[in-house]
Amino acid sequence: MTDGTTISSAAKEIEHQYGHLDSLVNNAGITGSFRGAPSEVTVDQLREVYDTNVFGVVAVTNAMLPLRRSQAGRYTATDLNNHRGYRTVEQGAVIAALLATLGADGPTGTFQDENGPVPGNTSLVAVPW
Repeated sequence: MTDGTTISSAAKEIEHQYGHLDSLVNNAGITGSFRGAPSEVTVDQLREVYDTNVFGVVAVTNAMLPLRRSQAGRYTATDLNNHRGYRTVEQGAVIAALLATLGADGPTGTFQDENGPVPGNTSLVAVPW
């Protein structure tokens, strides 16, 4: 998460193998090595956490955005993307509500939209950091 070369290589590999990125779950996070009173934490100990939890998230997101942008028409206009999405919030909520109410026997490990499984998106890829 903190090595620019690795992040860039991961984005290039995803583009080479798949041509685009359907979804980015950027949930890496660490607590760091510090175990003590908050008043005793050092700048270096905080920097380790911020490098991964803040700056690393931004770096990975920025590296992957061009791969997401190639998926025009597939994301929702929200405050988070300055309303640049192609679907309304109401349209985007349809699939979220549908998936949230599925039974235990519902589909898993797939990409879905309001029409069911999204063609060509048959596997989820985890990038090993």
